Amino acid sequence: MTTAEALCAYRPATIEGVHLKAAYMLDCFIFVGGEGGDPDFTRAQLVSGFLPASGEACS
Repeated sequence: MTTAEALCAYRPATIEGVHLKAAYMLDCFIFVGGEGGDPDFTRAQLVSGFLPASGEACS
């Protein structure tokens, strides 16, 4: 769970990093809820992990 929380909070610096992070998260039951289960993270938490950190400009 600690690793999942760190990944959720991690903000990739490149679009390739975003794609890699998203691909991993889609394969991991802790993010998508597994077989009929609820995910451990809210949509807001997941989406925030793909946004630039505050104070960073998008490039």
